[in-house]
Parts: sequence; C-alpha cells; structure tokens
Amino acid sequence: MQSKLTMRTEGRIIETARARLATGTERTLVIIKPDGVERDLEHNIFAYFDDTALLFGARRVKTVGIPGFRVTQELLERFYADAIRRHGSVIKKKYIPEFVGRPLIVALYEGPVGIRREIKRELGDMDPANAERGTVRGDFGDDSLELAVKKGRALRNLAHA
Repeated sequence: MQSKLTMRTEGRIIETARARLATGTERTLVIIKPDGVERDLEHNIFAYFDDTALLFGARRVKTVGIPGFRVTQELLERFYADAIRRHGSVIKKKYIPEFVGRPLIVALYEGPVGIRREIKRELGDMDPANAERGTVRGDFGDDSLELAVKKGRALRNLAHA
C-alpha cells in the first residue's frame, strides 16, 4: 500500500512547490474538537496535518492538550465572537453547549504562506457527509449537517482549522 505522501497528485505537488517559493510565513491553529478527542482520533488527525505540513515545508510548532482541561462557556464565547455576531443565538444555544465541559486539543502549525489553505483542504468539507475520501472528515467523519439540523444540535465534524 502506498503512503499518503506518495499518493499525492502531480498537480498538488506542483502547487505545493510554488507555495514553498512564496515569501513569508503564516501560522494556523488546529483544534481537535471534543468529538475527535473522545473518539481518540487526535493522533490520526494530526498525522494527516503533519504529512501535509512536511510536504509543504511547514511544521507543527506546538500541541497543547492539558489533561483534565475542559473548555468553558466564556472561552468559547470569546473564540466564536464573530460567529455569534453573525448568527446570534443559534451559536450560543446549539453550538457552544456541545463543547462546554468537554476536552479539546490545540496545535499550531507554521510554514510558508499557503499552509493555512493546505491544512483546511486536508480537513475536508465542513459537512463530513460531503467530504472527500482522503481528508480527515471524509475518512473519520460519522455525522452530517442534515442529521445535526434534524436533531437540533451542532455538527460533529472532528476539527477546526
């Protein structure tokens, strides 16, 4: 079986090489959400991002997973302040309660300009049901936006980048 890195398409490798030549550095934050942590998928998820970072000439700078740490309502409201302003009470009533008191793991990636886009591409479509195979959500996702809306809860899509 071929490794994930050798299965990259020629176009993606060329695009990555061009991005390496770009000047500047950018950082992106990756959060393994409680559904990913509770399913013990953080190592698998980080493997996808680490492969992408290696290919792209980037690296994971820091990973923080504090044993016993549980996210608070206040922290989530600060983090999702823009989403709350745009979508109002839906975020506060349905999304944030899904995370309060549950574990999460945060990692910071740093690399050439474009690493943020590559990490997001590797994560896959927001809706795991629509995510392509070979992406984090396409391979590990077990939820759908349709089901989340039907049940009146947040979408469980493993990670945020």
